[in-house]
Amino acid sequence: MKPLIATDYEIRRFHREALSWVGTPFAIRSAVKGAGVDCVRFCAQVLTNVGHGCDYSNLPHYVSRSGHALVESRLIGWIENEGREWFQPVGAVNDIEFLQRISSMRLAPGDVLTIRIGAVAHHAGIVFKDLRFLHAMEGGKVEFADLRDPTYGQRLVAAFRPIRKD
Repeated sequence: MKPLIATDYEIRRFHREALSWVGTPFAIRSAVKGAGVDCVRFCAQVLTNVGHGCDYSNLPHYVSRSGHALVESRLIGWIENEGREWFQPVGAVNDIEFLQRISSMRLAPGDVLTIRIGAVAHHAGIVFKDLRFLHAMEGGKVEFADLRDPTYGQRLVAAFRPIRKD
């Protein structure tokens, strides 16, 4: 299986799309470039806009502060179970796995990060390059962060790579 974003062309296209969201204000359960987006829908919409047909219609209900009250991550549970089809290209067959848990030591552009906010992984970002990623945080906007910053690096729970069938 190959990453969905692997060639130089795909990486440049991903970078252009991801950068076009920078500055979009945080708005829970929204995904409108320039108007409002939350962290999960930001990741999904960027990948959709570069041609990977994300379907996030079956996201579990969440509120911005629920990571402080949960004992198990709904985000990771959703990605590994119901969300297996999240990055499924439009028209693809259902038996292909599109999100693969990977080592956080081998990150690449387009990888989705889950970060602990409160007690569990309740925040998502998308790798831009090396240890830099983009995310939308409540009270802020889509902006860059760095995993070398302990605020994020020490709270990284898991990383997932969108993949396609060979």
